[in-house]
Amino acid sequence: MRGWILALLSTTTLVACGTNGYQPNDSRTAVGAENPQAGAAPIAPDTPSAPDSESALALVEQYQKRYSKLDDTHTKLVDNRGEGDQRLYGVRNFRAVLNGVVYRGGANNVYNKYGKRDNRNPLPNVGLENLCKEGFSNAVYLYSTNFDKAPKSWSCDSFHAKNAKLTYAQTSPYNEAGIKSMFTKIMTTIKNPKVGPTYLHCWNGWHASGLISALILRQFCNYTGDQAVAYWDLNTDGANTDPAFKKIRQQIRDFKAYPEFKIDAATQAAICAQP
Repeated sequence: MRGWILALLSTTTLVACGTNGYQPNDSRTAVGAENPQAGAAPIAPDTPSAPDSESALALVEQYQKRYSKLDDTHTKLVDNRGEGDQRLYGVRNFRAVLNGVVYRGGANNVYNKYGKRDNRNPLPNVGLENLCKEGFSNAVYLYSTNFDKAPKSWSCDSFHAKNAKLTYAQTSPYNEAGIKSMFTKIMTTIKNPKVGPTYLHCWNGWHASGLISALILRQFCNYTGDQAVAYWDLNTDGANTDPAFKKIRQQIRDFKAYPEFKIDAATQAAICAQP
């Protein structure tokens, strides 16, 4: 990368999905009280600042060094049982989507050594804590099941910032409002050097997280419909044979990029991971 990279950014965002979690009609967005932790800072408005492609380059450099094994869109830093990079314990099938901007995966509930529970749940507290420590600004749960019981924010000291804060939201990838909400988070991270990555997750990190990630790659990295469908299929780890998944593939092929989320060529070259 370039030697003139800017100062380190503050926070990061994630997304996850699951095995039996196909919910094409789930359009709810849950809102809840914050986690009752002392010293939690107020949530900053989720509004993009003026464009600054150098900000994206700084974020890319920082997280490419931190997650150096993630040099493409299918390599995992954490496996299906939640093992791998212990800094991210609490997630599953952790992969890069846009370097330094968006990562995807699942929630480690069924294999969680600190307390197992049903797979159909949001992130465990240990996952929220570790994402916060890793500088993520946002985590997004792509289903609504049991989200009402989850903390909606988490405060910590991250690896590069005191009093860091992770915001935890629920949004569906099966409707335009949910898709645009996630695209807005992406643009905020790209344009604001103080906003970190987002983690997008479903239950296992295969289907719903794969869908929104395929749409992200179409929007921000110019993937064709066929390329994005192939990406979705590859990253289901073989769990892609249900006939119902034809609707997901069709949604990916039918997607049209939004002009309001267009990025410049330099930023695109920096953040788009190798396929």
